[in-house]
Amino acid sequence: MQQFNDRNGTTWHPDINATTAKQLRRELDLDPADLLTKQNTTLVRLSESFELVVGALYILCRKEADGREVSDEQFGELIGVDQIVDAQSALIETLAAFGGPARGPAILAQWRNVQRLIERGSEKVVELFEDPATERLMMKHIEKAEKAARAELVGSGGSASTN
Repeated sequence: MQQFNDRNGTTWHPDINATTAKQLRRELDLDPADLLTKQNTTLVRLSESFELVVGALYILCRKEADGREVSDEQFGELIGVDQIVDAQSALIETLAAFGGPARGPAILAQWRNVQRLIERGSEKVVELFEDPATERLMMKHIEKAEKAARAELVGSGGSASTN
């Protein structure tokens, strides 16, 4: 069974069944069946929105939360930046398990692909912004926009001082 720990060290066990799957669809527009048919969009949503991850986990841990008298807001406060990756993994593994032995491994493989693409994309963005040529290009565009704005102000009778 999948699990994750919150910031207080409490272990949570997300549990999915037909009822909680229906709640995911109704409350979050998150259909576990979409993981099988719309893998890229659903998995990308889950990789980009920690709110969605926490909301889904709350639904899947609601019985535990109710037993511990933890509201959905309190639950969200228990999952901080240090816990979100493990919590996200527990969610994906839980959803994949719901896909069964024939579909679950494919869901996990697709999740790994999405994660690799996001990581690689992030690396490329960092490389781009660390390149001095990027700063020069950005400054060129800023200066061009500033000149255009000043010209428009002068043409409209406004002031275009260069304080």
